[in-house]
Amino acid sequence: MSSKSFQLTANASAEFKRQEVFRVSLYNLKKMKKILTLTALFLSLLSITGCSSEGKLHITSNAKGATIFIDGEKKGIIADGIITITVDEGEHEIRIFKHTQEWDREGIKQTFVADKSSIEVYVYTDITATQYRIDRLNIEIKKQLNLDKKSGTVVIESLMWKRCSEGQTWNGNTCIGKGDGYEWQIAQDHAKGVNFAEYSDWRVPTIKELNTLVYCSNGHQIKYKKDGFDNRGCGKGGTRQKPTINQTVFPNTPTNGFWSSSSLASYSGYAWQLNFSNGNDDNYYRYNDYYVRLVRSRQ
Repeated sequence: MSSKSFQLTANASAEFKRQEVFRVSLYNLKKMKKILTLTALFLSLLSITGCSSEGKLHITSNAKGATIFIDGEKKGIIADGIITITVDEGEHEIRIFKHTQEWDREGIKQTFVADKSSIEVYVYTDITATQYRIDRLNIEIKKQLNLDKKSGTVVIESLMWKRCSEGQTWNGNTCIGKGDGYEWQIAQDHAKGVNFAEYSDWRVPTIKELNTLVYCSNGHQIKYKKDGFDNRGCGKGGTRQKPTINQTVFPNTPTNGFWSSSSLASYSGYAWQLNFSNGNDDNYYRYNDYYVRLVRSRQ
């Protein structure tokens, strides 16, 4: 073979190799493009089908009919039982709120939700009187004070109260004396024998009834751990008068504990009393001496 023929053959072989490399590269490029397209489609399907990190909250509360807010967004209403809400993974604020004309209930709780977790959360709500209720009761009290000034009683809603504690005397304008202390059972027995303002059905109030007399002059609202009892008092903020009661209605009230008729459910040797120095209620041994203010139910 001549050198010229050999050169032509070599050139042809090199050209073939270049074409083959180009063909293989083009094939690989098309294959890679197909893989990238399928990958993009798969990722798109993942986002559409919601494979993000999330968990479930199973929420209950002591406020039926209250509205649930998650991170400030309204999510539903609590009825009977549990309400389940799906949320993204992370820290969340749960707020329960219910407003009525006379009472507001609110509770807030922070909780962390992990991916695929299922968490049961109980949100306790505090109860506070609305300004409407406070204003209404003040108007009612003022009316009753004018009507019952001579008798030494005052009617608040469905209850008639003695304006003086036991051991004090009503002189037509205020309560005279320091008041007497009683053991719990002696206080209950004493009430049965009282005849005052032509009524003989006086009794020691329940702790729920006694709690309605607490007045916080520092502007704090009483918040109860349970409905109507076990409260947190008037708090420490601001200046407040002592005793923590409306002293126009109940003048010269002793600044100390007053017995209720309510026994402690878990231990009968203790009973509930309310301390009018700070507005707190608590349970104490029945043989302690505390003051007594009597009440009767209106017929």
